[in-house]
Amino acid sequence: MTERTTYRDITAAFTAAVADVVRVGTTHVRVVLGGMPALALLDTIAVDVGDGQLRRYTVSSVGEGSVEFVAYRTTRGPATRWLDALAEGQTVIGLAPERPVKTPPADAARVLVVGDDTAVGVARAVGASHAGRVHVAIIGEVLPEDVVALTGATAHVVDTNDELLDWVTNTAPQADDYVVLVGEQALNQQVRQHAFGLGVDKESLATRTFWRPDRAGIE
Repeated sequence: MTERTTYRDITAAFTAAVADVVRVGTTHVRVVLGGMPALALLDTIAVDVGDGQLRRYTVSSVGEGSVEFVAYRTTRGPATRWLDALAEGQTVIGLAPERPVKTPPADAARVLVVGDDTAVGVARAVGASHAGRVHVAIIGEVLPEDVVALTGATAHVVDTNDELLDWVTNTAPQADDYVVLVGEQALNQQVRQHAFGLGVDKESLATRTFWRPDRAGIE
């Protein structure tokens, strides 16, 4: 029997230096960490945002010894305070890699990234690997032009769950498309069932839950 390697087997502590911090509007922060282990797009890293509290972010870009993530400022909790104080040259500690977001197939005609403000980093990573084929729909506070600037994708930002479901319906996912759902648990479940009702195959849809209201979690 072939032994299966799990992320628990390979996740290790890291110490990195902040190489760049770019604040995108009032909602998101793009962070580049230098001196990182070799990681892949859509891997997840757990970052210590103070007092041993971890927040998890998706790798949105990789370089020689560096990784980037895009964080959402919820304006609640320790991660927002940490992001607001973050500056080039600071030391960051954490764990990596952790379980990744599933990578869309290379031959997908389109990739639809659907979710809340925490989905922007995933959309940026997918935009890098599937240039010109990514469509993003976000329910949240981020400005559409900021999503476009970060992801290079066709972007749509809405205010309600119903508007998000309408976007999925109107975008009409086809058999050679791939759908990625990212964000809050209940929203993911709602959009997932809606997509299945439109005929999206289970093998053509990936879900990654980053948070739920009754638990402290990703920011």
